[in-house]
Amino acid sequence: MKVAVISTPHERTPPERYGGTERVVHYLVEELVRRGVKVTLFATGNSLTRASLKYVVEKPIRPYREDVEIVHVNYAISEILKGDFDVVHNHCNGPGLALISRLGSVPAVSTLHCYFREKEWRKLGVEEEHPLIAISNRQREVHSFIRSFVATIHNAIRPEEYPFRRDKEDFLLFVGLVAPHKGVHYAIHTAKKLGMQLLLAGKLEQKHMAYFEKYVKPHLGDGIKYLGEVSEAEKRELMARAKCLLFTSIYEEPFGIVMIEALACGTPVVAFSNGAAREIIKNGEVGFLAKDFEGFCSSVKKALFEIDPAKCRRYVEEHFSVERAADKHLEVYRRVIAGFREQRPALLPTAPFQASISASFARAET
Repeated sequence: MKVAVISTPHERTPPERYGGTERVVHYLVEELVRRGVKVTLFATGNSLTRASLKYVVEKPIRPYREDVEIVHVNYAISEILKGDFDVVHNHCNGPGLALISRLGSVPAVSTLHCYFREKEWRKLGVEEEHPLIAISNRQREVHSFIRSFVATIHNAIRPEEYPFRRDKEDFLLFVGLVAPHKGVHYAIHTAKKLGMQLLLAGKLEQKHMAYFEKYVKPHLGDGIKYLGEVSEAEKRELMARAKCLLFTSIYEEPFGIVMIEALACGTPVVAFSNGAAREIIKNGEVGFLAKDFEGFCSSVKKALFEIDPAKCRRYVEEHFSVERAADKHLEVYRRVIAGFREQRPALLPTAPFQASISASFARAET
């Protein structure tokens, strides 16, 4: 089988620091290659892979920009149409998704990694029949206006690549984007209420600076420390050492890969009972789910003493391994290929549009 996999142009695949989508793509691609699947990966030029790598964006361009994604996906489409791919698997969730959904000459499927309001989804203009993979059942529920989901495949990792540690150090940990919807302020207030040290590790974007200045920065010191955006190795070490990971997301999080990463390190997770957390955390066995702030604090206290680190690791091995995810993806590929009917020619940008996005890309690189 020949598969074209389109990652994003905004982080390396795998990411050097922040980037859950790109990490998931990396694990999947490398497992497919290991199984003998011929994979061409469209990602940034500095990506690390055993697949055939093609790129137009040399290094990640941050933060996210629609024009960069359009250039990236348009390049991928032009290369795909030159080849003889059996299926295309897209992971871009902006305008690139709409472009791929109109790729009429090659079977294609996309994984939805984010959350959309219905108005946003309609505006994006994705073809209604374009096959989509959800990363959680909850994601499918909240996107009931989308009728083309063909499977739910949870994000997956290689647990053996994460350091397991039974003896923990006396601090709590938050890992993720420093933003209002991630509920960093709840992590801070939890640590203060319990009188525990808290380490915050995550990406801070300019658009969230006001939130940081008002709700995070005033609390730094006295046991609360912001480490910035740490490297992958540093993140895994922190997860292995921490007594508990605080997953304080307060929106419909489609998945939350840091939860299974922490569990792989033998570290329990406490999360608010929303989004996909209810599918990921087995309440009372590998962590706890809380309905409100008071419940969150009491759950953290229980997690410190009641959760067995070895059980956390086994849970990830049994439910979130990349081997399991690859099996499911290959089945989806076969179904998409079998059900494919050539209905329309591939939609490629016209010459004037091509020129405009090329100009935008040139500006993005400067």
